Amino acid sequence: MQHVLSQLISKRAELKSEMNYLIRKANELDKIIESMDISIKVFDPNFNLDSIRDKRYTRKSQLFKHGEANKMTLDVLRKANKPLTTREIAQEIMKKKDLNHEDLELSKSIEARLRAVFYKNQMLKVVDETEKQKRWMIA
Repeated sequence: MQHVLSQLISKRAELKSEMNYLIRKANELDKIIESMDISIKVFDPNFNLDSIRDKRYTRKSQLFKHGEANKMTLDVLRKANKPLTTREIAQEIMKKKDLNHEDLELSKSIEARLRAVFYKNQMLKVVDETEKQKRWMIA
């Protein structure tokens, strides 16, 4: 029982620290945005700052080096000798990279990256779309 309590306290302290860091980061970004607003107004005093739409924030994946996802996908499909779903390919890549294949968030992130690889790579083709998931193989 004491061990569980100790872990909960430790996790709470870790999350509180992360939250404080993110608050400081948000405040820094707010100051930068304010200075950019001032700069915009210098060049065009009548510019409506509310007309600027937010851009979608995407964090760059640190999971793969340049071209690594494509290479690993092709390696997995070559060794499989049969069409595989995106999830199956992601699971194999996670095993090769010694990643926790039970981490659903990580798995979904890798699957999203692989879908980008599939649509950019002309060497891959969809074999079976009868199921909910497509099955891929080397063309």
